[in-house]
Amino acid sequence: LFSDSLSTLDDTQAIEFKVGVRLCEKGEITTASKQCYRCGSSSEAHLLASPRDSLEYSLDTSDEECSPCPDNAYCWGGADMGPKAGYWRIDENSSDFLKCSKPEACTGVRPGNNLDDPRGECDEERGYTGFLC
Repeated sequence: LFSDSLSTLDDTQAIEFKVGVRLCEKGEITTASKQCYRCGSSSEAHLLASPRDSLEYSLDTSDEECSPCPDNAYCWGGADMGPKAGYWRIDENSSDFLKCSKPEACTGVRPGNNLDDPRGECDEERGYTGFLC
């Protein structure tokens, strides 16, 4: 009763289905059951109003496990993370948080500005700007 072609068989019509599969996105890993899982997902993660250092993250869609948040960063889950005060990172694709040569210059991510600049912010009012502030 089945055929590889899309022709009519007896009084039965063949139906063509198109199925789209979403690939995992940055901040997600592929589980053993081939499903996408957002790192840091929990029943409470969506309630977080401020950063927590305990959520996990992933920056690479080929990761098989979520990574724990670095000690010198805040993590909101997924790929959302930023440096604590005194630290800086080169861009949003890096999990390397560098200690600023003048820690007071690097304000990190501030509540309310969460991820406007995921590298962290420099204290521009005091003249600090650029790479590592």
